This record gives sequence, structure tokens and C-alpha cells, in this order.
Amino acid sequence: MSFLVDAETQRGAFELEKKLAKRWDEEAFEHYVTAVVKEEQAIAEFDAYAQLLSHLYDALEIVDWRAGEIRDGATANWLLNETLTLMEELTDKRIQSFVKTVRNHQPQLITYLAWIAADLPDWQNRTALFLPDESDADIFQRTVARHWRFQQMLTNGHTQWRTAADDAALELSLWTDTLPDLGRLASDLMAILDAAGHTNSINECLNGILRSFLQNRQSFRNLETLQAYLDLFVLWHNMRVFQRGKRRGQSPFQIAGIQTHSDDWLTMLGF
Repeated sequence: MSFLVDAETQRGAFELEKKLAKRWDEEAFEHYVTAVVKEEQAIAEFDAYAQLLSHLYDALEIVDWRAGEIRDGATANWLLNETLTLMEELTDKRIQSFVKTVRNHQPQLITYLAWIAADLPDWQNRTALFLPDESDADIFQRTVARHWRFQQMLTNGHTQWRTAADDAALELSLWTDTLPDLGRLASDLMAILDAAGHTNSINECLNGILRSFLQNRQSFRNLETLQAYLDLFVLWHNMRVFQRGKRRGQSPFQIAGIQTHSDDWLTMLGF
């Protein structure tokens, strides 16, 4: 939400101040004092809102970039609730409207942390085979998560974090160069974090998958070529076995009860 101190409030105080500088007027001075008080209140609300907004952003993080800690749902929900409660004490109507909107969606805002909590134990058990010391395993997890977080920053255009991202990548390489098996585990954890950061809307998930394919195809020769490409995508997706979630272990065809003579889409095409 973009919230700025009301320009009209500031302009009113400034105009009254200019009038008083030219000619003293008791009545104008009283209006000026009232306008200054109103302006100061608006500035104070803005300062409070700006600070609380940073806490709101923090409550919605997947990974704490400072320590690499993967957030748990209870902590995130507590911070989110406390932040919104303090925001509700502010009187600006725009802030009140914003808080009301967030409150309406609050139960769904951090569901991605529940998805991570469901997938993380299996990854941690596999990691323990290579890092039996719990302290080492925890440091490795934080190192991978922190690297992932910085990569997200760069992807979103925050190039000011490039040096920190390079340092995080170097820290991770010290682990994976020593034990190559940790490289696969690092990729697996980043895949879990990537999946959690996506919407649970089926349409949006499909759009995200299709977008990665289309990025390699900037244009098509004609509409027939485009349709053929989309047909291949549909076949591939419908035969792809889900790796997580309630549909894990099944493909869309299997869920729909469609029987095929092969589980491989290329075999279905004769390759």
C-alpha cells in the first residue's frame, strides 16, 4: 500500500505560514496552529505506518535473509497479528482500509509455511545421512535457505544485494565442494522453497509452468506451430506425476481414471 502524508494538509499549513509572514493576524494564527498540529499528526502516523509496514513484510517472509532461518507458521502468524493490531490503532482511513483487507485474507496469507513444514522433515532426514551432527545439518539448511533468499532478491531486480548474494553462494559452495551429495540436497531444498512461494491456484501453477517453456520460444512460425506446441505441453503435463501435495504420486490422467499403454509421453508419441 502506498501511503503518503496528505499533500493538502501540508499545503494548507504552508499557505497559512506565508500569510502570517506578510501580515500578522490573530485569527489566521489560530488556523495556522490547528493546521500545524494536523500536519504533525499526519507525519507521525506516516512514520508509525512505515515502521509497521516493514514488520508486515517481515511477517510474510519465507526465509530470514539475515540468518537463513526458514520461518515457522506460529511465529509468522504472531508477528502478522501483532503488526496488524498496531496498525488498527492508526486513524488514517487509507490505513484502516488496508488493514481490513489484510485481515480478510489473513488465514490464507502464510499457508505456504504449512507446505514447507510438510515437506521439510523428509529433506532433513535425508540430509542427516550425510550430516549426522544436528548442528552441522542446521547450519547447512540455513546456508542453502539464505542463498535461495538472495537469489530471489536478484531475480526481483534488487541488484544492491549482489555482493551479499555472491558471498552466500560462496558459503554454500564450501559445503557442496566438500560433499558433492550435498549439492543435490541443496537443489531439493531450494525446490521446496520455490514451490512454497507459488500460489495454490491450479490455473496460476499451470501458467507458471507454461511460462518457463515459452521463455525459450519467443515466437512461432504460425498459429499451427503454436497449437502443436501447446498440444505437446498438454500431453506432457497430463502424464507428469506430481511430486508433492495431496496429488503426489499420480498424474492428471491417473487422477481422471484415463488408462494409457505407457506412462511416458514420448513413448506415447512413438519415440
